[in-house]
Amino acid sequence: VSTSEGAGRSMVSAYLAATRTIKGQKVLLVDADLRHQSGPRPGELLDMAPAENGLYEHLLEAKQLQPQHDETGDLNYIAAAKAGAITDNRGFLAVGAADLAGLIKPFQRARFTIVDLPPVDGLEVTLEMAARLGNALLVVRSGDTRRDDLKRTVAQMNKRGIYCAAAIVLDIPDERLEEAPLFSLPQWGKSLNSWRSVTYA
Repeated sequence: VSTSEGAGRSMVSAYLAATRTIKGQKVLLVDADLRHQSGPRPGELLDMAPAENGLYEHLLEAKQLQPQHDETGDLNYIAAAKAGAITDNRGFLAVGAADLAGLIKPFQRARFTIVDLPPVDGLEVTLEMAARLGNALLVVRSGDTRRDDLKRTVAQMNKRGIYCAAAIVLDIPDERLEEAPLFSLPQWGKSLNSWRSVTYA
């Protein structure tokens, strides 16, 4: 989840899913961002075209959910909707009213589950979904999110009993990385110049 739009939630979701499968884990990746005109979806970033039915069609048209599988079968992906299906925000409100955790439970089957949620900024629906899921990763884009906004978001999450496991900061300038003691290990050397993100537990 993130404080505002454009923080990189979908990219982080896709990278986490890919990393977990590389490590030999089975993964369920769920795109729960049913806002009209949201950005690139996790499935697109992983070259997985949307299935015939996603959360949108399931909730509004009672169609059966059809998770996609990668070639190994280790990665299951539940799309927000089939390509071009979301033309309004009805699905967003519907998924907020539904028990998302219960909806995806049959597809988990001992899988590491990653859910791409909409931003929190003023959206009660997102907080409701996150509260039912449990743990959350807060994605922040360096230079875009003000500290006060970040503190407000964490306070909202704490009030709802949502455990923020970590904040993932993207697009950190090179000079900030070079100054950070966390990255001063000599064996890393100049490879730091290629880093653009860091996770703070």
